[in-house]
Amino acid sequence: MSELKPCPFCGGKAEIEDFEYFPDCANEPEKWKSVGCFTDGCVCERHCDGVYCESEIEAVKKWNTRAESN
Repeated sequence: MSELKPCPFCGGKAEIEDFEYFPDCANEPEKWKSVGCFTDGCVCERHCDGVYCESEIEAVKKWNTRAESN
């Protein structure tokens, strides 16, 4: 796995988080990965991009290719 780039808004450390989505009670939960900044007060705190991926590799790639803020 690639190393996560820092948050493009505050330069803080980004982290990978697991999510489970329950489409209905009859099925197993769908599992997703997302990357977000967990720095208090950052405009991007947690999951500002709303990107949820099926794999950790895909989530890291999407986070690392985001445009940096000015």
